[in-house]
Amino acid sequence: MNALRSPLKTRLALIALLAASAPALAGSGVTEQTVTIDKLTHVENGAVISTRGCPANSVSNAANFFGLTQGSQITLQLGLVEGEGFGATFNVPASQYPIQVNTVEFFIGSVAAIQTTTGYSVLIYDGLPTGSPVYVESSEPGGSQFGGLDDVVLVPANATCNSGTTNASAARVTAGIDPSEPPESQWFLNNTNGHNCFTVVIRIDRHNNNAAPTCGPFNQCQNAFLATEATNSGALNFPSLDWLLAINCGASFCPAGATRFSDLNIFCKPTRDPLIGATWTSQSCAATVAACCASSGTCTLTTQASCVGTWNEGVLSCDAFTCPQPTGACCFGTSCSPVDEANCIVLGGSWLGAGVPCSAGNACPTGACCMPNGTCVPAVTSLACTQAGGSFRGIGTNCSSPCPQPTGACCTTSGGCAVVSQSTCNLAGGTWQGPGTTCSPSPCTLGACCAGSTCSITTVASCAGTHQGVGTTCNGWPSNPITCCPANFNQMNGVDVADLFMFLDAWFLEFGLTGSGLQSDFIPNDAVDVADLFGFLDAWFAGCH
Repeated sequence: MNALRSPLKTRLALIALLAASAPALAGSGVTEQTVTIDKLTHVENGAVISTRGCPANSVSNAANFFGLTQGSQITLQLGLVEGEGFGATFNVPASQYPIQVNTVEFFIGSVAAIQTTTGYSVLIYDGLPTGSPVYVESSEPGGSQFGGLDDVVLVPANATCNSGTTNASAARVTAGIDPSEPPESQWFLNNTNGHNCFTVVIRIDRHNNNAAPTCGPFNQCQNAFLATEATNSGALNFPSLDWLLAINCGASFCPAGATRFSDLNIFCKPTRDPLIGATWTSQSCAATVAACCASSGTCTLTTQASCVGTWNEGVLSCDAFTCPQPTGACCFGTSCSPVDEANCIVLGGSWLGAGVPCSAGNACPTGACCMPNGTCVPAVTSLACTQAGGSFRGIGTNCSSPCPQPTGACCTTSGGCAVVSQSTCNLAGGTWQGPGTTCSPSPCTLGACCAGSTCSITTVASCAGTHQGVGTTCNGWPSNPITCCPANFNQMNGVDVADLFMFLDAWFLEFGLTGSGLQSDFIPNDAVDVADLFGFLDAWFAGCH
């Protein structure tokens, strides 16, 4: 008995050794890791094709594909290397052809503790994936200039990564084609081979950190991988409709090319269906589109069921069709007529807006208007009120109740600031800064104020001259402060002969020089000349008071 067991053990050990040495599916076998989606991102690439009002058919071989959310479990296929992927075949009744594939969806996930970027391709076959695909759309870093597919970027869900990591960051990727693309670029299928089906293949083109050589060994903590259903969620439902796209990695366990799951051996076959889905629409759909007129007078092409407004059967374009325009009160002085905006303008009237009625006796509707300063103006039209910057109270309203009073910054004598109404500010003995003013930045903080050569400490609001800025002071000789007296050249003891001689010394030394920072540039222009001398003399003789 032991003699029989020994060769069996040897074969199993050899198989395990080969499987561990080359993790690529085409190389040696499947490597799976079931994880919980801890962080789910929805990625929409390209555009969703318009279905022209026809019903869209959603298909997937995975039983719970459309119910997967954050917290669901999936299985990452760690054995997929660059150039490999999964496919799913979907049957279509022959009577529905030709069809358009509207969108393709798939799941990709990562247990890495770093951000991963993965490039991929969507391959669409008119039938089985045994020949060349009809369409191939590949992602690019940052997308293409024509609005193509973006690479998938996953932000890590884990701080660390090891063989026991069970939480993953995943993306549900939706890919489609911009409807503005020419028909030959959109995903139309004609059932050319008579197989009554189409196949979607998702291929990994660029891993985040590819193995060298490509077939392995592969680092699960550096890359993202395509996903199948969780290994603990049911069975492999459609093995004959699921496909492995593999490359030749020099081993014989998994055949290169596209192979049905049902034709794979136990070492290559994933345990559940790929998480791939699609939507398709029959081009023989009889849903009719026509011009739909909204209440605003705009025109759109849509089906009768989707039209919110008036549907105009047989009108197939909005280019040469004008929807009825909404009417409203048009005022000519005090007289009113209900017309649309365009005719009101042509006739020289003032249009008050769609749906606004005229008053009794064809009088122009009026009401009360609250002005920004809090006053109320009676019997004006809504247009006149708005043009004056007011707020219209409504047709038929009056000024029997006061309008809301505007607020603004109120400065107290201590330099404090509060946003209140003018009446409240006056009661507090403050100085109101006007409607709409604020306390950020505060207009009330104290600083030096120069009224001629006289300096006082006031708020910005209270300064009757030139405010020198928040926090500035009136320094120097009390009766002749430096801040407001430029003739006090030496900034000492007010204006005296010493200031004159000190300025003249500087002026003779710097006369004719140009540049910034010149001491005797009394009339600032970055040059010392005669004007500076006369300017200083005028100020010196005037003194400071």
